Amino acid sequence: MKKLFFLRHGLSELNLQYLFCGSTDSPLAEIGREEALLAGKQFNKEKVTKGIVFDAILSSPLIRAKETAELYVKGAGISEPEITIEPLLTERDFGSLEKTRYSKEVSSSLLNDNLPEGVEKWDDVVNRAQQILDKIEAIEGNVLLVGHGSIGRAMKKVINDNYNKDLDWKVHIPNSEITQLL
Repeated sequence: MKKLFFLRHGLSELNLQYLFCGSTDSPLAEIGREEALLAGKQFNKEKVTKGIVFDAILSSPLIRAKETAELYVKGAGISEPEITIEPLLTERDFGSLEKTRYSKEVSSSLLNDNLPEGVEKWDDVVNRAQQILDKIEAIEGNVLLVGHGSIGRAMKKVINDNYNKDLDWKVHIPNSEITQLL
């Protein structure tokens, strides 16, 4: 059976400043680069990924995710993988909240109604997650998705609703942490 994994990008410059960072193309901070490389080095030591071969690696087009994918692969010693850019893995657009002070209270209130200007609806993010799952059905073998917190939680929600009721989609996904989705 195919296994599906999700890796959230390493800490970005805007993450370190506690700012909303959705569609803004913020690079990894030095600590984020170190985290991504270390996550890859832990690849064969982690219970979740031990012995896994990725047949496909898909990454968000945003630089913090692309660089995380590259560093993860380097740290894991995965030979010559092709990293495919998948626009559906892009982080949620936070509209007028981009580059403003992040807070859990504001973040948790961003569902579908009464959103600040330009903020992507949660249902639209979940719809993108379903589209990603539909796309990867055609891929033979194990898949690694490299993306962002909101799209990662949306992936978990879709999988929770359709495949694995035990997958808690409301739980925050830490930076540079790999999670098995299927």
